[in-house]
Amino acid sequence: MLGYKPLSKLLYNTACVYAKHNEEDSAFHYLVSAIEFGYTNTDQIYKDKDLASLRAMRWRFDNEVTTALSGASDPDRLLWKLFSRGFRPLELPVVFDVKYSEDKIFEDVTYDFEKFISEMRNAKFSAT
Repeated sequence: MLGYKPLSKLLYNTACVYAKHNEEDSAFHYLVSAIEFGYTNTDQIYKDKDLASLRAMRWRFDNEVTTALSGASDPDRLLWKLFSRGFRPLELPVVFDVKYSEDKIFEDVTYDFEKFISEMRNAKFSAT
């Protein structure tokens, strides 16, 4: 983990990257996540040139941002969505062999998600 803080700013910047690459669904997901995790710079949200493609979808943009700013969503559910999004579906049948372990099917998990992995609360937890 690189220690990016606050998480809300990292999520906001991720939304900007997706928006610049015209991946609107992912951009909206991360923008809403940023707001729900405490990003409140609405001036930046409404003026940032990186989010211009999202603002072009006026109705969706206003709806998503207004809902997020109103606190209508569940932060625990959002955290779970962010966590579970990092795991891609397995193709069955699964064969646990050397190739399986080399494919790195799991992304690195940051300590933001220790709520879901009790072993991360233990000082002996390690990626090795």
